[in-house]
Amino acid sequence: MYVLFVLQLLSLLLFGMSKNNIITIYCVYNAEGSIIGELRYLILKYFYGFKCSMCEITHTNFSEKEEWKNKISQSSYSIKSVHLDEQPEDLYQFSNGKTPCVVGKNKKGFKFIFTNDELNSFRGDVHQFFKKLDMKAKLLLSH
Repeated sequence: MYVLFVLQLLSLLLFGMSKNNIITIYCVYNAEGSIIGELRYLILKYFYGFKCSMCEITHTNFSEKEEWKNKISQSSYSIKSVHLDEQPEDLYQFSNGKTPCVVGKNKKGFKFIFTNDELNSFRGDVHQFFKKLDMKAKLLLSH
């Protein structure tokens, strides 16, 4: 028993903490990832006031937030940010018309973690997003 514990501890020290493979978390933008999609989003944002609440959390005006990158790398969850045109088909069917959103997928299927309204309540705050995400993901894992 003690040897197993030491081996697990050694593995963590050598290879770092592994991501949680029980749940995958998808952060779905309300924009397409193609060049045309990105340009369309910028035009809508700067000329018509359109906002994507997920984009506000993950990006500054022109690049991904450093705090977002750091939190993703430190997270124990497998987190994937995807544009509308990058979603797996089953995720697209689940989230269609409800983006931006955050969706968890476990062995039972998909479940919403955050709706657009909830994402808006973070007002682009990465720290608040991850604080609430941890609480909600734990609930999802317990069901």
